[in-house]
Amino acid sequence: MFLGGFVFDMEGAESKQLDIVVTTNSCPRYMLTTGEHAKSFAPIDGTIAVVNAKSTLTTEQLEDALDNLASIPTQTPLTTDRLAVGANISDYEDWPYKVIYATDGIAMPTLLKSIDAYYRNHPEIPSTRRPNLIHVAGKYSVLRILHENAETTCGKKIPKGTFFGQPDETDVYAIQHTLSVIQERALSAQFIVFKYWDILNKLPITMADDARYILPPE
Repeated sequence: MFLGGFVFDMEGAESKQLDIVVTTNSCPRYMLTTGEHAKSFAPIDGTIAVVNAKSTLTTEQLEDALDNLASIPTQTPLTTDRLAVGANISDYEDWPYKVIYATDGIAMPTLLKSIDAYYRNHPEIPSTRRPNLIHVAGKYSVLRILHENAETTCGKKIPKGTFFGQPDETDVYAIQHTLSVIQERALSAQFIVFKYWDILNKLPITMADDARYILPPE
């Protein structure tokens, strides 16, 4: 995990800045320093969760966070040659787990209306690049429903893709839900073969003719 950074795909597409990036322990991290400024980068392949944090979640700040999450590149498809035999990983296309967190913010009904308006104006953003959880501390949490046939504790059906809000003054549900998902995905990632050779192969490196071989030619 590192604070403040960007994720990128193997074609070089880069996200906007994210406040927290959680990766597997084998995922490389790169630091680009220019003068007094430094930027951290990690491949989207191997990233399991990201967080956009706000001090106060206004409608404007919400839209900024939604823009940032929408910019996350798509990971390499999970083909059978990259998956351990017998492993079954669901919702991989929805990785990383995407959280918006704020210490204060607008009322939940206002937030839900703002989300609806934003995605009506941006239908091109796939559901896999929309937040999984929005948590305003001491007030509420909002979940994006991932699966069909979800229902409330009262038995009310909730359609897939719906943003479902609930009061959460204790913060217990939002925190425990986030930790459980991250732990589950960290475990699942152990059964995935992440390949990073393309990062090296696409570096714009020019070598002298006498330095092209790691081993002497036959």
